[in-house]
Formats: sequence, structure tokens, C-alpha cells
Amino acid sequence: FKALLEAAPDAVVVHDLDNCVLFWNRAAEVLYGWSAEEILGRPISRILYLDRNEREEAMEALRTHGIWKRELRQIDRNGDEYLVQVRQHMQRDSSGQPIAIISFNTDVTEMRKLADAQERAHHVQSSSILAGGVAHELNNALAPIMLSSAMLKRSVEGEKAQNMVNMIEKCAT
Repeated sequence: FKALLEAAPDAVVVHDLDNCVLFWNRAAEVLYGWSAEEILGRPISRILYLDRNEREEAMEALRTHGIWKRELRQIDRNGDEYLVQVRQHMQRDSSGQPIAIISFNTDVTEMRKLADAQERAHHVQSSSILAGGVAHELNNALAPIMLSSAMLKRSVEGEKAQNMVNMIEKCAT
């Protein structure tokens, strides 16, 4: 079982109900920057739960449903922050008593940045399409006015009428 967890592509962290680390795989070492030797037996709450309310929410869901998942902000050894998809499962002994929590953690920081960039690009593209459509519709409305004003200019007499046609042309351009 330990070999399977060690080979997992996700950071696998097992901790007891007092938050002391019981298991820390190689992917966790890479993500968080601490070796298993450095972290075993230490409290995990300062890394996995930057917000105490998230810890309480997770524990309540784990006690009730046995599973909890959410994206959390987490930090590594250098204090760098990551967005991590956390999936936790409550491990129970043969009598059903909770004994440990196993977390499968996936760094989704770059994926979120890419998704946000794609969303912004889509928004810009949508805005450009909308602006192009509005410009096209304005052109459709103004082109007949421009043509009509040119025709009116040749057919109207009097300074007042000519001034009105000139004003129509200026407003349409």
C-alpha cells in the first residue's frame, strides 16, 4: 500500500487527527519543498490550512461524510503560495473510529492561470465581436443619411436649408 501511495502523481499526505504528519510521498516533497524526514511528526495545519475556518469545515465534512474536497491556497517551504485541489478521506479503524486523514493534493495554480487567461481572451474576443457588430449597424444607419444629405445639398435652395443639410452631414460623420 505504501508503494502505491509513494508512486502516486499527486502529493499524498497522511496525518492523524492531531494534524501530525504520518506519511509524505515524493510528490509532496516536490510540491511543498520539505523532505519526508523533515516533516514526519510535525503539524501540517500551517501548510494545508492557511485559514482556520477551512480546517474546521474540512474536519466537519470528514466526520460526517468521510470525504472532503476543495481548492485551497497553500504554501511551500519558501512561503510561495499555490492553489491546490485537495481531496481528503477519513481513514477509520476496524471498529469505525477515525484514525487518520489521507489527502491527495494536486497543484492547479498554472491550470487556473491558463483558464483565467483563456477567459480574459474570450471576453476580449466577445467584446471585439460586439464592437464590430455595433460599428456595422451604425454604418448601416449612417450611410443612407450621408447619401441623402449629398442629394439634398444639390436640390435645396436657401442658406438656412443648406446650413441644415451641412449639420446633418456633420452629425452623420
